[in-house]
Amino acid sequence: MSIGLEARRAAEVIVSGDDGKGRRGSGYLVAVGRVLTAAHVVRGAHTVTVRFDADLATERVHRAGVLWEDQAIDVAVLAVDGDQQSVSWTHFGSVPNRDVVLRCSAVGFPGFKMRTDPDGSRYRDSCHVHGSCAVWSNRREGTLDLRVAASPTKAAAGESPWDGMSGAAVFSGASLIGIVGHHHLSDGSDHLAVLRVDGWHSRLSPEAARRLEDAIGVPLRPSRLIEVRAEFESTGTNKGGPPLGRRLSSLPPEHALALEVHPAIELREPGQRLEVLPPYLQRDGVDDELRKVVADAENGSKLLMLVGGSSTGKTRAAWESVRACLSGGWRLWHPLAPERPVSVLEALSSGRVAPRTVLWLNETQLYLTPSPYGERVAAVLHELLADGRAGPLLVLGSLWPRYWDALTKEPEKGGSAPDPHAAARSLLGLATVVHVPESFSEYELLGHKQVLDADPRLAQAADAAGGRVTQFLAGAPELVRRYKQASAAARAVLLAAMDARRLGHGALLPRAFLERAAPGYLSDDEWDVLEEDWFDRALTYLAEPCRGARGPLSQSRPRPGSADADGRRGYRLADYLEQHGSAERWHISPPADFWEAAAHAATPQDTSMLARAARQRWRLRHAARLYQQAAAQQDVEALEGVALLCNHTGNRSENLNADDVADTGGVTAAESDIRWSLRQSAVRERLAERHEAAWLEQREEGEFVLPWERGETADARLWREMAPLREAAPHMGATEELMTEAVAEGNSRLLFSLALIRELAGDRYGAEAALRQAARAGHPRALIDLARLRELAGDRESAGRYALDAAAHGHTGLLTSLVEHREQHDLRSARRLAHRAADAGHADILMALAIRRTLAEGLGSPWVRLWRYGLTAEGDISRPW
Repeated sequence: MSIGLEARRAAEVIVSGDDGKGRRGSGYLVAVGRVLTAAHVVRGAHTVTVRFDADLATERVHRAGVLWEDQAIDVAVLAVDGDQQSVSWTHFGSVPNRDVVLRCSAVGFPGFKMRTDPDGSRYRDSCHVHGSCAVWSNRREGTLDLRVAASPTKAAAGESPWDGMSGAAVFSGASLIGIVGHHHLSDGSDHLAVLRVDGWHSRLSPEAARRLEDAIGVPLRPSRLIEVRAEFESTGTNKGGPPLGRRLSSLPPEHALALEVHPAIELREPGQRLEVLPPYLQRDGVDDELRKVVADAENGSKLLMLVGGSSTGKTRAAWESVRACLSGGWRLWHPLAPERPVSVLEALSSGRVAPRTVLWLNETQLYLTPSPYGERVAAVLHELLADGRAGPLLVLGSLWPRYWDALTKEPEKGGSAPDPHAAARSLLGLATVVHVPESFSEYELLGHKQVLDADPRLAQAADAAGGRVTQFLAGAPELVRRYKQASAAARAVLLAAMDARRLGHGALLPRAFLERAAPGYLSDDEWDVLEEDWFDRALTYLAEPCRGARGPLSQSRPRPGSADADGRRGYRLADYLEQHGSAERWHISPPADFWEAAAHAATPQDTSMLARAARQRWRLRHAARLYQQAAAQQDVEALEGVALLCNHTGNRSENLNADDVADTGGVTAAESDIRWSLRQSAVRERLAERHEAAWLEQREEGEFVLPWERGETADARLWREMAPLREAAPHMGATEELMTEAVAEGNSRLLFSLALIRELAGDRYGAEAALRQAARAGHPRALIDLARLRELAGDRESAGRYALDAAAHGHTGLLTSLVEHREQHDLRSARRLAHRAADAGHADILMALAIRRTLAEGLGSPWVRLWRYGLTAEGDISRPW
């Protein structure tokens, strides 16, 4: 969504006519690669050139062609070659038919701004016009009369000083209401005639209007335009100003794009006109629940959270429910600038959030996690929802499952670490949660067949996506294809970005970080053949848009007034590739170059998060270095991390004074491994106490067996107690068929019953097939049963993989039991599995194995060094550090 007039989007239009004469005009970049200008500026053009930020360091000069023009309304749209800078769609507005005066502004390149450089060269500088439009002037002509606050000096007789200003976009607030058409000399030098947007549609044929709307990407029917507000009008009594947000009744369906709905892939058949958004496909059990909660907001304030993976349709579902269930008296406010959490805090403190407002908090983690604002935002929202006088309000947000888990996870009991998300967890405890599935079932797609057939985008998604329709529409297949087919260098950059995001780095990835980390993902042969500009080539490839959506890795432009507005820029990984990378690489620990590059992280908090990820993977030397770097910048978590690792290794830190080290139990770096091990008696005692407590608990229950043996015993007991069902299982074909049909209609929980029937009937392969289907349907518990069946079948590799998959979903018990079980029979296999667990972020399993082996093999074993110093990036035992 455009926030109003932006200087970087103002274009100087330079035309060479068929008669060989040149002329100039102005224009505005209203969408990616589309410049709006006046038709008379490009009439009879032989060549057209547009310049942005002329003669500045950020100057961009491009050739352009006339994509659409109509001389009757004097409007043209230029297609700009090669300019794919990321810009949002511009808001177009209508003018109220009342006795009002609008405050307006424009940027153009008129002739009176001609300048001469010391070297004799001449150029036109920009002119930022401020003024007002009295809306009932020029009614017969059908234009707006823009009266500028400061008029230029007069030009030669019969000439206008405003020559070259034609085509400049005129804004009132956040909306474009017209473009400069011409200057009537009789009006004086302080008046310009503006071609008003809300008059274009009625003066065009339906086909011409459609082509213009397609060219700029927004509807122009007056009923679909947003009416701008006169500066003296007051819509509320709040002392901080008028209420925030826009009335729902004024928002067109395409406004969903401004609310961060992913643009759909570009695909149409010849001569076919498609809406900007594909038809919406409702989902059983999602939309009904969603709309019930939204409608109930009329009766009192609500917090509604949609939880689902990237590109699963959360934002579109929320938008459709709001449009369908809330009356036109409701407003919708999407806080973005200057920064999301700051915007919320400033607005709520000013009292400008009126009753019957939807607070649109898409990607809610961006509001609740940033330090130091996240917890304050959560606390203020909690108070707002509890205040009955402020409502009714609807706070509507969305989260990926991993962010939901992180924000709602209870801290460990008795732990000394601070609770980073206490207020957020309390707030989310008030939420009604709607889970959005990853895919549509075959039954749901069958019910939407008529709609799917009517739109080629939906038809192709339904045929090719295996039920993941929304991901396909968001360009996911193209993103994955670009990732898979990238050159070695581009793929290395992308892998570094994926690993950074999944290990906790913020969304903005610095160039220096990516350039330093990427070589670690290249082999020696790949590195030797790279060209000097390999990194820039890789970034160019990754920034290219995918079917109208952002590329795999695109440069981010800081918003004015944001914390990054001082010129720092970074790169953003596409949402779907972030999730794809997390799913594909969750079990991989990055190479050494990645951990070295972490020194170039964007913020101390990012550095601290990567240090924490290194510690979770038992890369202790890297973790210590990163913690120290972040601690030097006064990051609280990093200071605690430094103390923790000093205490663990027994080494002093140069960043801590002697008293700090003494408080944490640190001693000299020369301490021997044996002496260090002896000091860990408390750890051994806690381990023994834990085993004794488990022994007592199991003995009281009459089940004193090891965890893995307990699993086998339970399996054997189940086999015995369900003998009648086991005997009947081979004859339950009809029941199994009914269950299969129910599963096809979306009842995936029955897959567990199917797996049980098949296992009891002796069909272990069939049972595993049902469990794999349950896992794909989003039931991670199936991974535990799959690991159990594979281990019993002697397939340790598959069993370990399933156990690791289950641990990635928070079920670590089986993985721990597998390592303990294998330790008794095959130590090499146990160690290999424990190392894989550490690579995946479960270093506690490897550390527990190291402690047990130290107790079993003695203090001189290499397990002591592993326990004390951790692993290298490659997975070997680290040298002392």
